[in-house]
Amino acid sequence: MKSPFLPLWTLGVEEQFYMLWSLFVPIFRHINYFFLILTIVTILCFYFAEFFYYVSPKFTYYMLPAGIGKFIIGIVISAVIFKYIYSKLPRILLSTMSFLGLGLIIYSINRISQDNISPGYLAILPTFGPQC
Repeated sequence: MKSPFLPLWTLGVEEQFYMLWSLFVPIFRHINYFFLILTIVTILCFYFAEFFYYVSPKFTYYMLPAGIGKFIIGIVISAVIFKYIYSKLPRILLSTMSFLGLGLIIYSINRISQDNISPGYLAILPTFGPQC
């Protein structure tokens, strides 16, 4: 029998990430290569998720190391878009980006199945979708 608390795992992973994020950002944001470091960490997390899946699928699915890349992508894209891009883009382009994001989400719903490694490289598509 499955635990009724099993759906709450995502909140636990999210809380772990935001606790770590709030500790690391004030310390590392002044480093010249902060964006590069975030990019490397994100790539390593997706790589970890893809290959550690064969060792422990449950750990890969439920624990922070495999999911942290998605959170970093979301935060970085949101910060860049809202700070530098959003106010300067024409409305038609913003609308097009919204439909592109919706398309990525719909494609992900139809493409990703139980047979795919989750979270793996395919998790990049639904991660970018809401950012558009």
